[in-house]
Amino acid sequence: MGTTPWPADFTVAEVDTAYRFINEHCDIVSHHFDEGIPYEEAFYNRPMPASLLQDITTRKSKTVTGKKIFLSVSALALNRTSRPEYYANAPAPDSIKNYWRQLPFDDAKVITAYVNYVSWLVDQLQPVYVNYGVESNAAGWNASQFVLYKNFIAEVYRQLKTRYPSLPFFISFIVDESNEGFNNAGQLVAYTDFIGLSAYPYITVSSSANGNTDPKNFPAGYFEKFTNLSNSKPLAFAATGYIAEDLVIGIQFK
Repeated sequence: MGTTPWPADFTVAEVDTAYRFINEHCDIVSHHFDEGIPYEEAFYNRPMPASLLQDITTRKSKTVTGKKIFLSVSALALNRTSRPEYYANAPAPDSIKNYWRQLPFDDAKVITAYVNYVSWLVDQLQPVYVNYGVESNAAGWNASQFVLYKNFIAEVYRQLKTRYPSLPFFISFIVDESNEGFNNAGQLVAYTDFIGLSAYPYITVSSSANGNTDPKNFPAGYFEKFTNLSNSKPLAFAATGYIAEDLVIGIQFK
């Protein structure tokens, strides 16, 4: 069990607090990358952006030696239904960014860039598990675009397993009540070593609509239908959390 080093506040002190908790109390550290893809650098095996190199250096220096690492990389934008943009703060000109932006999801160049990027992160961090497709099954996918994404995932999985045959690679599925999200997950089971779940029910579960997040109110089978996606693959919770105190959002109308 472990956590990401995401701090409670954007200060150096809170970053140190997060790593101290991980180093003292966690079996594993979850290094999660969700800031876009350095397409050009990864495709041509060029030096990575300075901000990414600094990020890696910080993660390594603040994690105690021997701590197991779980690497998560998002192949999707934060909306979880479209291609990610170019890596944040990368010095690529707009012409380069626009070139990569217009390529379809399953273009061979996009696949190569992503495989090279994940491989670079694997070589840098030496993880024991890799989630190479964070939250891949969102209910809001356009059907035709999801086909392209499925093609992308299938080829990325094949290439990564060829490069690192003994390393577990999996994708994570958002747990919700939608038929669309569940059906999308079912179409991707062939390309994952684990059934990885991403569960934030206080946000998504219908029983919390009026602010009551008691797990006793969850609908029947909320988790079970996902855990039963495969009888032959191990179950893993790739990401989960629960609200620690009441959240009251005041809205003023003018």
